[in-house]
Amino acid sequence: MHARLAHEVGLLRTIVRNLERMPIPIDPRALALWRAQGIELTPGVQTWKTTIRLAGHDAFNELSECLVALVPSRSAPGEGARRNSAHVRNALAPHAR
Repeated sequence: MHARLAHEVGLLRTIVRNLERMPIPIDPRALALWRAQGIELTPGVQTWKTTIRLAGHDAFNELSECLVALVPSRSAPGEGARRNSAHVRNALAPHAR
């Protein structure tokens, strides 16, 4: 158990070391439209995305497989989707009247 946990923590460290935060530039046409509508952005406002560099992809995939393997299968394939859709229908039924 300890070796498995140590391996998974190592995978997580690899993923974290390969995270990269990058700005997403705002299209000048969008800025012009917002300004025409009276919407001004504060200087320095920027949207960001976080990506995993290529060196972390294998670690991410392997850690994902480890986590999925920990979740026990409780029903036959497709059964969960049928049960979930029935639950949604039942939850919405009082509001549909």
